[in-house]
Amino acid sequence: MIKIEGLDVFAAKVNDLVKATDNKHVGEIIIKQAEVIRDRIQQKAPQGPTGNLKRSPIAKLMPDKSNYPVIAIAGIDRKIAPHAGLVEFGTSRAPAHPFFRPAVDECSGKVMDGIKDDLKKNIEKAV
Repeated sequence: MIKIEGLDVFAAKVNDLVKATDNKHVGEIIIKQAEVIRDRIQQKAPQGPTGNLKRSPIAKLMPDKSNYPVIAIAGIDRKIAPHAGLVEFGTSRAPAHPFFRPAVDECSGKVMDGIKDDLKKNIEKAV
């Protein structure tokens, strides 16, 4: 007869690990990083006469779908600043003033490191 000891402790740790990496916890991690990008976009957005472009950056968690990974986005609220693309890329009458892409490029490494660090902390806490 074979006797296995500690299986209940192992099962509890696996359960803790699953909880630490569930959509709720991962969502908290990635929305925090999407907010970092949103803030940088806001800083880099040119100040126009209405200020709409400066106040249009958003960060939000997309609706949870059980079969899909958690998704957070940082972007522009097009209801507030429908002209954002025209500013970013320019028109035949106005030069481009890129702010969105440069902000994302500046933050990407920091954001990825933040996601990895926070996820690692959650996993280490669970096990």
